Amino acid sequence: MSHGWIVVNHFYSSPKFDELHTWLERSAERAGLDARLITNAEVQPTLAHSTPDWVLFWDKDVHMARRIEATGVRCFNSAAAIEACDDKYFTYVSLLDSTVAQPETWLVPLRFTPVQWHDEPIVDEAIAALGLPLVAKESFGSFGAQVHLMHSREDLVAWLDQLGNRAGLLQKFVEAAAGRDLRLQVVGSEVVSTIERTAADGEFRANLTHGGTARTITPTEAQREAALKASAHLGLDFAGVDLLIDADGTPVVCEVNSNAHFVNMSRTTGVDIGDAIMAYIREQTTSA
Repeated sequence: MSHGWIVVNHFYSSPKFDELHTWLERSAERAGLDARLITNAEVQPTLAHSTPDWVLFWDKDVHMARRIEATGVRCFNSAAAIEACDDKYFTYVSLLDSTVAQPETWLVPLRFTPVQWHDEPIVDEAIAALGLPLVAKESFGSFGAQVHLMHSREDLVAWLDQLGNRAGLLQKFVEAAAGRDLRLQVVGSEVVSTIERTAADGEFRANLTHGGTARTITPTEAQREAALKASAHLGLDFAGVDLLIDADGTPVVCEVNSNAHFVNMSRTTGVDIGDAIMAYIREQTTSA
């Protein structure tokens, strides 16, 4: 029996994540895989006396994933793919030479100390290019917590002022998709399930964490193609791809998640995404 690790973060735990980790362990067992749950803090001492056949790296500790890959062990997803998804601007730049549509995006320039933005020309230049309202995001974050809609110059300046020296980006607002998006779960070369998420009243983010609701849908061929192309272009084994639908029906890639939290999506669709991921790992490690 193939022996592997499911690597999770040692320093972050909650009932929501504990449930996900248990789900992954059970999916591995159903797939006939011998999987050991360990944390990123346990990787190095464990490597000193044991090397797995494969690793499901369910964390964003890119350097630790690279440490594992240096032993010749394959990580699902790879360190490079996780890194490309974790930084939202890195995702945008990585997809620029693909054929998938994305919202026009500006990077907030690097600062080593906090900046007072009121008199910075880039504020007005960004508004002229992207229009208002526009979407402001921190480059790192999950569940839509660091995503905000800027309705005015004053809103944007206030957001930039509180950003400090953290990385951020500004995006053109896809008005036709306000309060609605699609999450397509890709495993290998297949879209295994899709949900449409609708935001709560008064909220533009459709994330379930912010009160959104979800229903199962069948994606169009264009939507499937956009999700598969984005996932493949970023080198992902599996991904949750978030799409916005523009006024002309074009699917626009909003974000790509290397380790999307799939429990609620599995319950909504009836498709066990954990089982799909573990079946894929079994197939890949058996044929290797």
